[in-house]
Amino acid sequence: MSDELERQLMVQAMQEQFRPHPLRALLAGLRKLMARAQRPAQIKTAAASAA
Repeated sequence: MSDELERQLMVQAMQEQFRPHPLRALLAGLRKLMARAQRPAQIKTAAASAA
């Protein structure tokens, strides 16, 4: 592989890595919301079982 081709592939890989991924960000946000929504239920069940 030539140095020029290797350089181009490296640049392309770095651009892909730092490119915004809006769908991934949306899914990550939804996961956080779901985790936050489930957390109070877990705390309530732990408190109820301790009583």
